[in-house]
Amino acid sequence: MRFIRVLFSVVLLACFAAQAAPVFINTSGPAPLDLSPENMNIVSTEHTGEYLAKAGSLGDTGGIAAFNAAGGWSFDLRDNANRPVASIDLTLFQASNLVFGKGTISSYGNQDQVVTAYGSIIEGNSMNLAVISLDDVSLYRLAVNNANTNTASGNFNAYSSKGGASLAGILSGGRNVQRQLS
Repeated sequence: MRFIRVLFSVVLLACFAAQAAPVFINTSGPAPLDLSPENMNIVSTEHTGEYLAKAGSLGDTGGIAAFNAAGGWSFDLRDNANRPVASIDLTLFQASNLVFGKGTISSYGNQDQVVTAYGSIIEGNSMNLAVISLDDVSLYRLAVNNANTNTASGNFNAYSSKGGASLAGILSGGRNVQRQLS
């Protein structure tokens, strides 16, 4: 019986000693990035082109942009039967040919939602934008023509995170130009 008590005490002390042992953490390098969809979040839209230029890592942005797309923009979206779908107001920033920003979307019959936008300037006077609503996670792909002027037109496709058919239509709008007193 005494032997069992001694053996039990030794095992108990070994357990306590194992818990008190130091834990070694691998510090040989960073953990790999987890790019799974559930860990992807919309990045901050507060960064300006100046910040992105200083931070680098934009890759090849295509050189000098054909025009400056930075500023306020408004678009009205209508389906192919000319029925109103939504209106979008954006504040865009630009880093070379890349365009990004934030704003709001007013879908008819629904509450205003916050959106983020990103895209690029293509072929002279056109701009492609992806606008994503944060609340219901809908994607609006905008192809904007004549974006180097104050008025623009084009087309769009809308996709819902709930699935179902996409919606296509036309867009009109342009830059929000500040009026000046003369």
